[in-house]
Amino acid sequence: MFNFPTLNELAPQIGEAERRLWDLDTSDGADRYWRHEQFAVIPEAFQATIADEYTRRWNDNGERSANLYLLDISQRITRLGIDLCMTDDELVDHAKQLAQTCQKMLQNTGCHVFTAHHLLTLCREHSIHPPAGLEHYVEKHRNRRANIGTTAQRRAT
Repeated sequence: MFNFPTLNELAPQIGEAERRLWDLDTSDGADRYWRHEQFAVIPEAFQATIADEYTRRWNDNGERSANLYLLDISQRITRLGIDLCMTDDELVDHAKQLAQTCQKMLQNTGCHVFTAHHLLTLCREHSIHPPAGLEHYVEKHRNRRANIGTTAQRRAT
């Protein structure tokens, strides 16, 4: 059986939020390592709040609920692909770069539907509510393409 390090041995590697969660663990200490991996992607400024919610969920609903919450948070942060500690100016610059990507796509392809679909994908990847009507526009044109294919198949038979 693997012997997990003690709090004193790990202290230099873990943050204050993780220390507060130290006693929320199974007997073998495996949760501490798993939590450490999850907290590694969470900016320090958010860790205390997330640790508080983790503790609340652990106490109210058990270990599984708390772990699923922490996993969801860490995966969302990883999926966003942006630094949550960005300044407002850096965040605005990042948004402008994404907008320029869509503009270049429209210029290069000339296809509004393709660009709208890409924009909708970007919104979903970054957990941003898409502009009003965008989902409807993309879905309408997706259905239109499906109908064109069906009509062409009927004509061929």
